[in-house]
Amino acid sequence: MTQYLFDKESEASRLRAKSGDFALRRLEEALTAELRLTQAIAALAGRERAALEDDNLTTLADVVREKESRLAELVEMEAARNLAAEEWALENNIPAGAVTFEHIIDHMDRAPARELGALRDGIRAHLDYARSLHTGNRALLQAALDRNAALRNFLLGTTSGGDGYTASGAHRTPAANNHLMEWSG
Repeated sequence: MTQYLFDKESEASRLRAKSGDFALRRLEEALTAELRLTQAIAALAGRERAALEDDNLTTLADVVREKESRLAELVEMEAARNLAAEEWALENNIPAGAVTFEHIIDHMDRAPARELGALRDGIRAHLDYARSLHTGNRALLQAALDRNAALRNFLLGTTSGGDGYTASGAHRTPAANNHLMEWSG
């Protein structure tokens, strides 16, 4: 996975600091923090995959807890980014309700637009990567659950004797006990 690293002292940042464009700096900071968090979420999805492949339930539980915490952080960061976008819109006399990321980029100088666009692209790339890992992780988990259910059913079939009740509560018939034919006589 490509790492998107940005120099906090880029030319665009120095120019904004001189011009006093506070809202744009906040927007850049919000996007940079969101990028770092999405990198961490993508890494956690990779750790989750490794734990599933290794059948390491302890690590899996730890990773899932951390991922849930990071996803909650992401929701907060998205709210902070939206607030920074609204502040930028107000600072630039644009109705805050109508502002989109594309709208912001269209209304700024080329250097900061390019930098914000790169941040957004990095966020999207990491989220797409995490989503693809998550989809695969769900498939691995479902396969493990299916194997466990099949093993459980096999073991129940080999250890139960005579008439009884199945796990679902249905009355067990001789055919269900693997007695397909009764040889008598």
